[in-house]
Amino acid sequence: MIIQHDNRKMILSVDGYEFPEHERNDKNNEFDYDANWLNVKITYIDENGEQVYTDSCLMTSELSELIDCIKKIISGKELLYISDFMEPYLKIAIAQADDKILVGIEYVYDTNDGVWKSHKISEAVTVEKAIQIADELQKYYEKFPLR
Repeated sequence: MIIQHDNRKMILSVDGYEFPEHERNDKNNEFDYDANWLNVKITYIDENGEQVYTDSCLMTSELSELIDCIKKIISGKELLYISDFMEPYLKIAIAQADDKILVGIEYVYDTNDGVWKSHKISEAVTVEKAIQIADELQKYYEKFPLR
């Protein structure tokens, strides 16, 4: 998922499960949170260069919800989505505005000296690009489904 504005760009991708060794546990019908954390890779590019971060800040169920909400906004069934992910390091907002879809991402990261900073970016995209974003996120979910 690529969002860009002026000379800034943020790329969000899913690199895999945080704990790939965990398997789906259907024996006790218990949900295993550790099995469902996803490693998210954030690449932020601006005039100062490129910074890459990886954080397990998204669960498979949250990814599924994000995809569903994007599709509802594209179809006009919803006008706004604001993420409420368990981990506060990644926030995503999506809204319908006339013939555009507004997409905003904020990623909070820890600097080497213990100071928290964030990168924020937003873009007004066409419906076609919003569909591409939803399709890309769907491919990540198919590759790393709920376990």
